[in-house]
Amino acid sequence: MAYYLAIGLIVVTIDSIEDGVWVIFGGIALFVIQGFFHFFFPVKTPNSFRRFDTNTISRKFLKFIQDLDSGRNCFPSMHCSIGTYIGLLLMPLLGMGTFLFIILLTQIFMPNKSP
Repeated sequence: MAYYLAIGLIVVTIDSIEDGVWVIFGGIALFVIQGFFHFFFPVKTPNSFRRFDTNTISRKFLKFIQDLDSGRNCFPSMHCSIGTYIGLLLMPLLGMGTFLFIILLTQIFMPNKSP
């Protein structure tokens, strides 16, 4: 939820069309760079990371997500990259609190890739 609120906060803080274009350009550049690494340096999550007991609701949900997700598109996580980009864009507004935002996002998104 905070992830999407932060995206909305960026939209609110854009002062001009030029600033908006730079935000969009930065997102596209991040996507291209991430795509380069995903294509030329693929990483596959070990199968051992996907074998675990599904004895709780959260682990059943994790198993469901991992069944839909390819083991190859785990690293680097685009959610973490976009979250970091959002956090850095909001640094003038949030100050050092932006690092807390970035750390919390990585703690939320990374467990979805491995138990």
